[in-house]
Amino acid sequence: MGERHIPVMLDEVLVALAPKDGESMIDGTFGAGGYSRAILAAGASRVLGIDRDPAALAAGEALAIGGLTLRAGVFGDMEAIAEAAGFAPADGAAFPSRRTGRWTCACRRAGRARPMSSTAAARR
Repeated sequence: MGERHIPVMLDEVLVALAPKDGESMIDGTFGAGGYSRAILAAGASRVLGIDRDPAALAAGEALAIGGLTLRAGVFGDMEAIAEAAGFAPADGAAFPSRRTGRWTCACRRAGRARPMSSTAAARR
């Protein structure tokens, strides 16, 4: 996996998802697990991490984080992957979304979407 990825929109994702004890969340691009770890630490009982990179999944399995389930795939197939993994319906999900020529992180919680621009987070 090379260099460790630091999720630049972590605070925004946690505010948007507001994870609580007993809830199930989805991290649509697991990567190095930064969002998943933070979502679990903030209170979610379980997180489904999805990534297409076998190295990211192997590294995630090696972390042995309680409450974390990992599956291979892409966030575009999130609904089917979550269903197969027993995470549907989830209480919230974070995933990238291509909007207006730049990447944003879109969080869904209880049926409402909250797009967030990575531009604001990068200016910190």
